[in-house]
This record gives sequence, C-alpha cells and structure tokens, in this order.
Amino acid sequence: MLEGRNAIKKKMKRKKKAGRGKEQLPPRRWNQSDEGRWDQGVSEKGIEKGRGSSDGTFGSRPRTLSKLQLAMRKRLESGTFRQINERLYSVTGKDAFSFMEADPKQFSIYHSGYREQVKKWPRNPLDDIIRMVKKQPSSYMVRETPLSSGESISRKVFDQHVLTRQVADFGCGEARLAREVKQRVHSFDLVAINENVTACNMKHTPLQSDSVDIAVFCLSLMGTDYPDFLTEARRILKPSGKLFIAEVLSRFEDKSAFLKGVERMGFLKEHERLLSDFFVIWSFRIVGSGRKEKGKGGKSAMPSLKGSVYKKR
Repeated sequence: MLEGRNAIKKKMKRKKKAGRGKEQLPPRRWNQSDEGRWDQGVSEKGIEKGRGSSDGTFGSRPRTLSKLQLAMRKRLESGTFRQINERLYSVTGKDAFSFMEADPKQFSIYHSGYREQVKKWPRNPLDDIIRMVKKQPSSYMVRETPLSSGESISRKVFDQHVLTRQVADFGCGEARLAREVKQRVHSFDLVAINENVTACNMKHTPLQSDSVDIAVFCLSLMGTDYPDFLTEARRILKPSGKLFIAEVLSRFEDKSAFLKGVERMGFLKEHERLLSDFFVIWSFRIVGSGRKEKGKGGKSAMPSLKGSVYKKR
C-alpha cells in the first residue's frame, strides 16, 4: 500500500519537472483599442499555434465596440472636428498650413468630420461647381506661324495645336473636381491627402502668372487673410479667365461689400445663384487687361467673413 502511494508521488513529481521547461502562455489581457478590436498578450509561439493573432484579435473571433462605445467615439470625433474647423477660420493661411504640416493627422480628422456634415446637407455645392466647370471648353486651339527661309508673310503656314484648359482648385480636399472634369486641374490644399493634391499655403501656389483658365473656391475662403487667396487666383488667371466661388450664405454680413471688393480686384460678376437658401455660388470673369490696376483698393477693401461654425448635436 505504501509502495503504491510512493509510486504515485514519484510519477507526479516527474510530470511537474517535465512541465517546468515549457513556455507558458500569458493570461488574456482584454484592452479596448481605437479600432474597436481587442488586444491580447500572447507570445509568438501562441500566435503560431493560433492562440492569438498579430492584428489584435484572439483566434478567429474579433471583438467589436458596443453601440454605446461607438456613439461615444463618434461624439468625441465630432467635437475634435468642430475645434479644428473653428481654428481654420480664425487664423491666417500661413498658420493653418504650419498647423497641418506639423500634424497631418488633424487634416484626416477634419475631412472625416466634414464628410459626415456633407451627408446632412440638402445639397452639395461641389456638385454645382463640377457642372459649371464641365460646361466650359475643355481645350482650345493654338496657332503658330513659323516662316521658312524666303517665304513671304502672305504665305504663312499655320500649325495648329490643341491645348487642355487649366483649372486651379483652391482648398480641393480629396480632389474630387480633378477626377470628374476633362480639364487639367491643379489641386491645392493644406495637406496632400492623395497624389493629385499639392500641399501649400494657398496665397502662394507654384503656378506661373497668367497660366490658368478657371480658379475655383468651393467652401474654401477660410482664414483671416482670405483676400490673399483671391489675389493669388487673380495672379495666375489668364486675361480671359473665370473665377467660381461657392460659400455658406450666412458668412456674409454684407454681401454687396464682398462683391465690390472682388470687383476692385479686377473681376466682373456674371452670375449669382442661391442653393437651398444655405449656399451661394458666383461666377466672375476678369475685366480689363488681365491685371489689377494700382490704386483701385484691392484686398484691403475686402470685408471680414464669419466663420462657418457647426452646431453641437
């Protein structure tokens, strides 16, 4: 009897000793991540055996946030969007560019919130801007008149070249305009969210003077120095160029003062249209020789605009 008990004890000791050298898996640690999944502390060996995975899930059963957690996260993101939006309206273009350049993630947060706001609008003014650009010629013919040696002026041989019209999209966001029109679009914003966008302070674009046929501002006259953006558009537009502006109507305390300021820059209003009593769209063309005359006032006569602040919901 005693010998049987001793044999059992020896057997248990051998099993215990054999198990000491094996790698032990750590206990589960359920930590909520930003992506709504659950992280677990597992060893590499555990991952290889399927006990855990490198993407933060456990086995083949990923965990998601509850409805309450999703609502709380959405509310937090909305608050961050409103803060960024208010800041962009209250600083200069230079400061806004420096802010986004230092932390490009803020731009992604802003546009994520912006997309949510667009879903609530009765109408998106960008759709109207796209239709306006599409109605404009997408190309034009250029004639050159080279003369061969001994050829008289009366016998000029005309070479024809078809050139694509150029568009500058100030504050382009995700560059949707460039994807939907036939003209060549130069897309500018504070951050290059994709390969079609050039990041810059919009008062200093890399385009040459008199090189663009259409300049577009769709809800992008943001910042305390917005007249500088219009001055830059005036510089790069050709003498026959057009300016399209879409803005929130409530931003203008005195709409006529804004229009007079734009006209002092060398533009003439061609068309004005209200969209759902919420937005306004203008079409301007350059008048005169194609450059603003000195002494006409210009950007110094432009009124301040209210910020487009989104209400907390």
